[in-house]
Amino acid sequence: MSLCSKLISNKPATCNTVSGGVAVMLIFDPHNVGFVLHTDDPDGGYFTLHQVDDIPIELYPVNFQRYEAEYTAKQSSKAGFYTKYEHQISCVSPDLSMLQTQWNMLVDKAGACCGVGVIIVLNSGKIFIMGERFLFAVGDSTIITEMKCPLVAYQDGSTATSGKKFDDANASTIVIKGEWMKSLVEFTGSINELIPYIV
Repeated sequence: MSLCSKLISNKPATCNTVSGGVAVMLIFDPHNVGFVLHTDDPDGGYFTLHQVDDIPIELYPVNFQRYEAEYTAKQSSKAGFYTKYEHQISCVSPDLSMLQTQWNMLVDKAGACCGVGVIIVLNSGKIFIMGERFLFAVGDSTIITEMKCPLVAYQDGSTATSGKKFDDANASTIVIKGEWMKSLVEFTGSINELIPYIV
């Protein structure tokens, strides 16, 4: 008897090593940045970036303390039917300042309006997208899908501390999170495709 859902084998463990941690974190406006699907494999991830309504693509780097950024996800299900994934990206940003205050205010507004898009580049080289909204087909400038139920990411749970001593942390811990019905989709293009759009 076959299962009612098509399954695939998970990649088995190998003797190769893999690196943990986040190397680069970029944020974007989900209404301005679209992603191109693999037309031969719609479930194969995103191929490249695409403008939405001819608005220039802009990716904003989030500067964080070395080795202090982490992506986590938690899956839960009720009765085996109602599946939820809680996605979260956090990082430590040193030096409390007015710039950090302004950044927090702008990210809060974006979260309330349309959500915050996040590109997560892992030390392993894999790239994942959080909060995307518009999808395109290869070679087609027409939006093929505006997600009806996108992952809306927003800042929630961020903290700040001045520390007590000279060698204590003086930093903010930034937390951006959102709920979705599945794991994040991988961006299979290289980081070199992202670099020209970083502002």
